[in-house]
Amino acid sequence: MTIITILVISMLYVLMGRFKGIADTIQHSEEYRTHGWEAKWKTDENGEVIEDMDGNRIEKFRFSSSFLVFLTDEWHLANFCQYRLQDLITWLLITKFTDSYWSFLAFILLPLLRYFGFKTSYRK
Repeated sequence: MTIITILVISMLYVLMGRFKGIADTIQHSEEYRTHGWEAKWKTDENGEVIEDMDGNRIEKFRFSSSFLVFLTDEWHLANFCQYRLQDLITWLLITKFTDSYWSFLAFILLPLLRYFGFKTSYRK
């Protein structure tokens, strides 16, 4: 592994840590705890979340509570950037140790695996 690759990966790790710090700062702010969900769910004129007939919240826009959630607020955006940098670093390391262009699939597959792990373990 060349020194340039090590430096690039190191800088990406610093940037990834900065996004983690931004996300944690936002998460612990009073503003986010009280209003962070508003861009994800439809609300009525009083600011109450609108639910369907089954009691499920209605998304503000299509996929606003799933794979487009990073477009709803700064916390989700910072987490999205952090995870995508992690995927990029992993992809860079995979391409360093393999000659296959199929390593690009890791850049697509890894987020799907992470999403599967999240969805199977997250409890509201």
